[in-house]
Formats: sequence, C-alpha cells, structure tokens
Amino acid sequence: MLGALTFLTLGCAPPDAPVGSLPEIRLIYPSDSSVLDTFDAGDGSCTVHTFLAVDILNFDFVPPAAGQEVVEGQGHYHVDGGANSTNRPQELYLENGEFLGAQCPTSKDDTSKTLRIRAYLVNAAHEDINDTDEHEDFAEPQLRLVDAPKDKDTGDSG
Repeated sequence: MLGALTFLTLGCAPPDAPVGSLPEIRLIYPSDSSVLDTFDAGDGSCTVHTFLAVDILNFDFVPPAAGQEVVEGQGHYHVDGGANSTNRPQELYLENGEFLGAQCPTSKDDTSKTLRIRAYLVNAAHEDINDTDEHEDFAEPQLRLVDAPKDKDTGDSG
C-alpha cells in the first residue's frame, strides 16, 4: 500500500502558483503607443536611444555583480530588441540605452517600422527564471526616422 501511495505522490505535478504571486515584470516605457526617434547608422540599419522603465513584482531586484550566488526570488532583468522579431533575438540593449541594428524606416514619412522590445527577469547566472508569461513583457513602439543629432561644441570659442 505504501508503494502505491508513493507512486501517486511522485506522479502528480505540483499545483500552479496562485495568480499574482509569481515574479512579474511590466515594461512601462516604451509602450506600443510610443514613437521613438531612430538614426541611420550608415550601414542600412538604424540606432535607437531611449529611456526604459519597468515595474517588477514578487521578485527582489539585485544588480548584477561578478561572483553572485543564484538565490531563488532574486535577480535582475535583461532587455532584448529586434525589429519585427517574434522569437528571442540576440541581446542588443547596452547600458547607455542604445538599440543597435533596428530596421530603418524608408523615409521620414514612413511610420510602418517598429522595434520589438522584450524585458525579462533573470537570476544571478543570467538565466531566465521560469517559462511563465509573467516573467517577461513586450512592447512594439513605432520608429520615426530623424536626422542624427550634431555633436555639441564643448570647446571654448574665445
């Protein structure tokens, strides 16, 4: 009898976590309704500089550091970006808020191009924390082609 009871216990999957208790990230900005300026990189692709804002729930944000131990319920987030991508693109987000290799609008009047941005939670080893929809969020802001900003003259003219 004990053997049958053990078999039944091992054969059952654990129950799903209650709604609202899983680690969650929300991409606050940019959103699908945002319009981001993009600059021609000169190689057929565009560069986008933007501010990012996220909200993290049920997860302790710990900035990444060398040699960190993996602790359940702690970590940081990564951001990926890729034009019209539906799978996980290579990481393109740099510390200064720059997305490289975005698909350029064909002209300043072209409003059909978007940048697919994915923010997702990871542990200290930079691994996705789970496979639930809550641990990641997406936005597809519209891109607007603009002239690259001119470097400001920082020298003394006088």
